[in-house]
Amino acid sequence: MPHPKVYGLPPNVVAGIPSQAELDSFPRMFIWDQLRTFILECDLGALKRNPELQQRYDKWNIELKKIHGTVERYILDVRLPKEFTETYNTPAPTRPATPRENNCADGTSGKVMKKEDGEWVKFEDLDAEDLLKGGKGMCLLPNDWPYNVPYGVRHSILWTRKPIFHKALLDHNEDAWAKVLEDGFSGLTGRPGHDDWYTPGGEEIHKIVKSLWNPEEFECAWFVNP
Repeated sequence: MPHPKVYGLPPNVVAGIPSQAELDSFPRMFIWDQLRTFILECDLGALKRNPELQQRYDKWNIELKKIHGTVERYILDVRLPKEFTETYNTPAPTRPATPRENNCADGTSGKVMKKEDGEWVKFEDLDAEDLLKGGKGMCLLPNDWPYNVPYGVRHSILWTRKPIFHKALLDHNEDAWAKVLEDGFSGLTGRPGHDDWYTPGGEEIHKIVKSLWNPEEFECAWFVNP
């Protein structure tokens, strides 16, 4: 199975992003089993960067906002490929991004992800180009400032044009919707000897993850920040 296209760094990014060799030089903070537990328990707050790397990220983020104003503006103007943003490059929200939004690029912005009406991401609407070649409906980026994940694990970020969260995914259940806005979606694929697992409402993204990383070849832990 071909590996999905992942867009690397463009030439005009804000300087200071760590290389993979630098990331691998930091001691590990947890093992894969712990990472899976964080996802199973929707405990995304347990995901951390190495303290030294977090300090570098904080300084980099300050410089980014001096140049681009907001994280959303930087991502839309610089980090995402032009073929993905060419018809969506509208002014970003003027409010500063919250830390949780900074770490989440699973929608066009934190605000759009929480939209309660209109269209939402559906696996059946994505064609092979979207899934594997980085089509206009979806884009896969490496996390330039990933959490301290175990050696050999990669943290990728999926961007979609349409919102990921929608009440229809939860049969418009208000209690379930409130929980999603608190915890987000998450899931696990490819676990040896275990069935797939995902939180209520996460089926569409779960299908996309399985299409990007064949469960017979890859084990994935995925989440969508609220």
